[in-house]
Amino acid sequence: MLFVILLSIGTSGTFDYNLIWKTPLSVVTGIGIGAGSGLLLNLFFKKVHIRDSIKVIVLVALSCLFVSLEVYWGKYFPFSGTLAVLSLGAGIYATHRECAGRLSNEYSKLWLVAEILLFILVGAEVDIQYAASSGGLLILVMFACLLFGLFGAWISVPGKKYTWKEQLFVVISFIPKATVQAAIGAIPLTVGMGYGKLILTVSVLGILIGAPLGAFLINISYKKLLTLDENHARQAAANINVKSVEVSADEIC
Repeated sequence: MLFVILLSIGTSGTFDYNLIWKTPLSVVTGIGIGAGSGLLLNLFFKKVHIRDSIKVIVLVALSCLFVSLEVYWGKYFPFSGTLAVLSLGAGIYATHRECAGRLSNEYSKLWLVAEILLFILVGAEVDIQYAASSGGLLILVMFACLLFGLFGAWISVPGKKYTWKEQLFVVISFIPKATVQAAIGAIPLTVGMGYGKLILTVSVLGILIGAPLGAFLINISYKKLLTLDENHARQAAANINVKSVEVSADEIC
């Protein structure tokens, strides 16, 4: 919601007061339509046997439809295609977790290719000379934004439920940045925003610096900050044993 408002201000230079009611309404309609579609699809999948690979194709097609509706329908009625896609998956997960887990595995195979295309396309938009000329200042901006996010991660984890070590690990795990920055970092430049190139460059720097730094810190800190819950470990081992003797995923729904 905040991203949409700031993007509107950055592109037009003025604040559209209609966003005050349009943005919350787009959230409600996006979640409602997406979750409702997920529930209906789940009922259909229970009645009609379809291979998981075909279900993924159906979901991808419906997701593309939601995004297109945001472009065309959004001119007349507020609607968030992104939230609709997220709610679509949430609706399926809420009513059939087993099926959602199998579909998640299928999507992970698609992501192997999609993530390569995403990061290559974003990287191709970066002006290396511009980044080099402003490097030091942009890195400071990136770290300032990261510190703000880390503070938000710290206060979001309740101290009564988690130890300070677990809270610290949550903060460290928030350092790696990649997918979200790659997905929305180029949007301001695409819509013609004056600082679009600057925003894209900071986003890419966040990926190049945050991802390896976060991965390194997570790898060296998890043994010292986290303790193994034996009950959860036994349950996880039991789940693995159960899954190892399950029938083929394509034979159930």
